[in-house]
Order: sequence, then C-alpha cells, then structure tokens
Amino acid sequence: MTASTRPASRSCSRRLPPRRAFCGSTTHRPCTRGLAFNRCGGSFQSNIDGTLAVRVIQGWVAQTGIDCAQMALHGISGPTRFLEGVYGYPHLYGRDRLDPVQMVAGLGNEWRLDQMVFKKYPSCGVTQALTELTLELVDTLDLTPHRVRRVEVRLPPYSHKLVGHPFRIGANPRVDAQFSARYCVANAIVRRASKLAHFKPEQVGDADVNALIERVDVIADPALDARGHTAVDLALTTSDGRTVLRQLDIAPGFPGNSLSDAQQIARFEDCVAYAAQPLPRRQVDAFLGGVDALESLDDARRLIDLLILPQRLQPA
Repeated sequence: MTASTRPASRSCSRRLPPRRAFCGSTTHRPCTRGLAFNRCGGSFQSNIDGTLAVRVIQGWVAQTGIDCAQMALHGISGPTRFLEGVYGYPHLYGRDRLDPVQMVAGLGNEWRLDQMVFKKYPSCGVTQALTELTLELVDTLDLTPHRVRRVEVRLPPYSHKLVGHPFRIGANPRVDAQFSARYCVANAIVRRASKLAHFKPEQVGDADVNALIERVDVIADPALDARGHTAVDLALTTSDGRTVLRQLDIAPGFPGNSLSDAQQIARFEDCVAYAAQPLPRRQVDAFLGGVDALESLDDARRLIDLLILPQRLQPA
C-alpha cells in the first residue's frame, strides 16, 4: 500500500497549483508525498520535522474508525485475524512486543483514557515538564526576564531530538515555537503562562522572548533515559548568581501525573478563548454541564451543537 501510494500522490501533486502542492514554500519538498506516507500508517517523522501533519493524524484515525464502521455495515469485509495473523498489527507495527490477548482485554468494560496524554500546555509533549518547572520557578521566585542570567535544560536524547535544536523562525513560526524547548522556557518566563495565543506567529517573534532565548541552553543527557522520556532537569541562575535546580520525571498530563478536573477545564477554556469567534458563555457553561452529566444524556450529539455558534446552526 505504501509503495502504491507514492506514485498516486506524485501524480496528483503534479496536477495541483504549485502553492497547494508545495505547501506554500519553495524551500521545502512537496508535502503531498509526506502526507500520503503518514496516511499509510502514521509516522513520528512529522513530530521530528515539526510539520502540521501532527495535528491531522489524530483526525485521520477518528475518521477512519467511522469510515470502517460504515463500510462494515454495508457488507465490506476486512481481515478477521488482524491481531494474531502473520501480518497482523502486533507483528507489523508492534515488532512482536505486543500481546494480542492483552490488547483486547477488558474491551467494552475497561476505559483507558487515564492512560492517554492530555497536554497541559499547547506545545510538544516533551516540552510539558520543562514548561511546568519554569512556571513553578516564575511563581516561587517571582521571576522577571531581567532577573534571569542563564537557564540550563537537560533532556533525554529522545526528547532533545524533538525540541532541543537552536530556535529559528522558519516558514511556520507557530510550529517552530511549539517544538522548541528554548522558546517554551523563554515564553513561560516573559509571559508567566503558556497559552495558545503565545504561539501565534506575531507573538513568536516578540523581541523580549527572543532576547531571553539566547540565555537558554538545552543539553542532551543520556543519564535521564532511566527516568523516562519526559524527564527534565532545569537549572536557573538568577542575576545575583544564585542557581536553583528543579527536576521532574513525569510531565503533567502523562500517565502517572494526571491533570486534575480544574486543569482539564483550564485547557478547554483556553481553546474556547482562542477561537476567532468565541462561543457565548452560556453555551460554554452548558457544554461543561453536559460533560459532567454525560452518562444521563439521551443523545451525546447535543454536546456537538453546543460547540457551534448559534448563527451557524442549521434548522433540522
């Protein structure tokens, strides 16, 4: 499937205007084949490259689940041995390290949302811990940028590959910032928070944030591997020469360090506030109330209507 997708995507990209086929940049190779590659089975390469595909892969997964359910209802059959077969999921994608029995254990009865990641901050998953530690120091020391002489961030090599590179603003400033440990640290100190609005292109170029970025060092430390891929050591030296060290092994929102209900609501509220056309407050409150009473709702689709502006709702 992967091999056959490549010529198909190449053919289609040739028929598109250059701007659409090349993602609006003449300095990058066409995005079409990269997206087709992701569509075949997903890849973490989008995260390494810091591309917008990161944001649509989850949507593709959900869309595919719905499409497959509808196809099955119409009699289209799929492989029955998709787990234990010679080309089944555990072998093809799990390198034979997954137990097919355990993969479906508790299916329909056990819900594993608490084993998923819910990011506290709107940036790459491996920037969550360093952002958390930075904000703790901002609050504890009442830090301002001029009181910071230097910040040293130590990350496992895996995380460093994702976010440890020097910060540069390229074709997509928002993604450049979200995948930069240096930006996330400087932003947290300058703005004393980490919100969606802080990653707008015009905010990414802020002079105060970029001046502080020059005082942030990010180091790959293999010793942190033993503590997990989100482990972080952060040492901040103040202008008077004092150095304060903070460490965190499990980032907030990751299994083992779950977010509280209040923190989950804060994430939602930040998303609502960031909308170009914010929802009326009464709808936001009704949605939150509906989520709290989800098990008693007669139709969960009512929640979807509450996320649509009143003037855009079409009469049934």
